[in-house]
Amino acid sequence: MKVFLKNIFVALLICALASIAVVTTAKDKVKAKTTAQLQSRSDKAKNTAVRTLDKGGVAELIGFSFGGSKQDLVVGAGSGGVSGNN
Repeated sequence: MKVFLKNIFVALLICALASIAVVTTAKDKVKAKTTAQLQSRSDKAKNTAVRTLDKGGVAELIGFSFGGSKQDLVVGAGSGGVSGNN
């Protein structure tokens, strides 16, 4: 139970950090929003990991795997949005 609560806390913390507005060099505020879902695994994850994909030199967040869990936290593709002031 402690591991489950720890994993949920880490997921919430990461989501909170990911939703914080980022101030660019031009002092414009940019906020990104996305959805996430739990996806079942065939076996338990051995390690906690952050999965990213390199697209044109930019790391794109794919999801998170938590050690000992049979579910992955998958960030929704194409369903998010970016807003900002230019």
